[in-house]
Amino acid sequence: MFTCTKSFDAANCGGEHTSTNLGNECNGFAVEPLHVVLAYSNDAVVERYQKDFDISADDAVQLFDDVKRFLWLAASEGVVAPPPMVDEGWHTFIIFTLDYQKFCGEFFGRFLHHRPQRATDQPDGGMVVRKTIELLNAQFGGIQRLSKNWRFPGMKADASRLHVTCSSDSVSCSPTPSCDSSISGRVKHF
Repeated sequence: MFTCTKSFDAANCGGEHTSTNLGNECNGFAVEPLHVVLAYSNDAVVERYQKDFDISADDAVQLFDDVKRFLWLAASEGVVAPPPMVDEGWHTFIIFTLDYQKFCGEFFGRFLHHRPQRATDQPDGGMVVRKTIELLNAQFGGIQRLSKNWRFPGMKADASRLHVTCSSDSVSCSPTPSCDSSISGRVKHF
């Protein structure tokens, strides 16, 4: 049994949301286009990934790209859940507090908070994870086109038939009700 650890609610973007070829807007916050976000680099974060996760320079760069892609998706689309490796990379980016704050302000127009799950949060039965996979399929042409960092525990090769449950932490960039996502099942190594 594996319990995932995070989900995301960026600005509670369930209301005003628009997308253009210039980027997205969620509740009045401008979100830069993905290619602009992905162009951001931070050698200190990448070096920390190499040290903390014992990964190659190329894998560390890929992880940082995946963290930026996740944050862009969250800022653009609202509630999404990071898979475990992306979540761990996000934690590391957050500890570079000034860099992370500047990154969020520059690319998303606001700070994206990380909100841990609380004992009073109610499970959502995996709804946020399923929504995340649907968005990954729509935005990036399918989860199978993304790196191994995007694999959720219990995910089958056909992500459209994801049948998992787990509790995860939530985050938000504004005070919102709990947004949790549950998945359980055996960890699949890809």
